[in-house]
Amino acid sequence: MQIKKWHETPFGEENENIIIESYKRLGSINAVYRETGLNQKRIKQFLSKRGIVYKTILYKNYRSSLFDSIESHEMAYFMGFLVSDGCFFVRKDKYKSHIVKLVLKADDFEVLNQIGSLIVDGDGPYITFSKNQGRSYAVLGIQDSFASKKIFDLGFHPNKTWTIKVDPRMHGNGRFINSFVLGLFDGDGCFFRGHRKKISKKRGVRFIRRYGVTYTGNEYITQFLYDFLIKNGIESTRSVDPRYLEKENKIYNVRFSKEALVKKFGEIIYGDSKIFLKRKRNRYEEFLRYINRDIYSENIREKKTSFKDEY
Repeated sequence: MQIKKWHETPFGEENENIIIESYKRLGSINAVYRETGLNQKRIKQFLSKRGIVYKTILYKNYRSSLFDSIESHEMAYFMGFLVSDGCFFVRKDKYKSHIVKLVLKADDFEVLNQIGSLIVDGDGPYITFSKNQGRSYAVLGIQDSFASKKIFDLGFHPNKTWTIKVDPRMHGNGRFINSFVLGLFDGDGCFFRGHRKKISKKRGVRFIRRYGVTYTGNEYITQFLYDFLIKNGIESTRSVDPRYLEKENKIYNVRFSKEALVKKFGEIIYGDSKIFLKRKRNRYEEFLRYINRDIYSENIREKKTSFKDEY
């Protein structure tokens, strides 16, 4: 969003409208400041001038009963995303408060808003924004003592990278397992796209576009995913990431690349959940257009070396 700094522009209607729209969407003075670059005192002046009463603290009422048992594809998706990308803390105070956070790139804020609208009772905004080392992030935080504690009870814990396992309750004891896998994939998986060189006497040198799927995680999560894929007829490989061969704690990769398998995987994971990460879904739809020959690999003749894009 392009906006002039507050000290470089008069107190004008253009800035006012941007501030009001941003505050209604973000619900946080600090988040509006991070997005627009306007001084926080100036933001409050903008809101007061329009008669908007702002809150210094944003309270949320969570539908904590949703975490008693997972009863929908969307909740299973959320659980899968938490397994891959969730952050879990227990405060070192007398209350031992449990905190759950899901942090994504700011461009992916829409999926967090969708999850927020599912688990929060009332209107948004459901997320906040932050910056770290020049990068912008969207944050969905759960600090409600009932909701966050129930999430921990499903098998989540702090410092989960090497030790988190899939509890069957996370995917409704198998009823919503495809959407749970979609959440895993949106967190730490990707559709990759590359090219391989093909030489034939009839057609000469061509660069054939190829797609595949890869997922990176600890030994327990990748074993769960590998078993799920094999059970569904998707032949794949599971191996230790080369960067971790000599380390005590290891990260594994699950990978497959045949067109028929990539298509089948997408049909399985996108079959039910109404919530998903759009940029990865867009890459899958690009793949479908390619195998239907709406996109021709022969149009990529200028590519002289192989490359890989990951989404």
